[in-house]
Amino acid sequence: MLTVYDRACQLRPGRAIVEETVRAAIRETIAPPEPPALAPAAAGEPAGEDLDEDELVDEVPEEIHELLERIDLLRNAVADLRINAEDPVTARRELRNVREEVDQVTEALQIAYGDAH
Repeated sequence: MLTVYDRACQLRPGRAIVEETVRAAIRETIAPPEPPALAPAAAGEPAGEDLDEDELVDEVPEEIHELLERIDLLRNAVADLRINAEDPVTARRELRNVREEVDQVTEALQIAYGDAH
């Protein structure tokens, strides 16, 4: 339970913890996300299956990990909105969560790739 709370605090730094954040933290705590797929090895390079899994994960910069995590949270927020679409009060709350996650994805994208305005 404390692990879920700690993760929820990390997902919404400086903001109130909402139901969606707790659900996302539970999903992450119970089943951690799979590592991102890597591009096929170029000719002459060792195949990915010869590398230790930790080495593969270490090759992806932390900023990209954060971006992928935020995209997954956005995907979950959209799924929750879809599930609760029949209830106008809950749907509006879920839409606010989607908007907050879009802002978080935008921020993570800017951190990962720089501001391209």
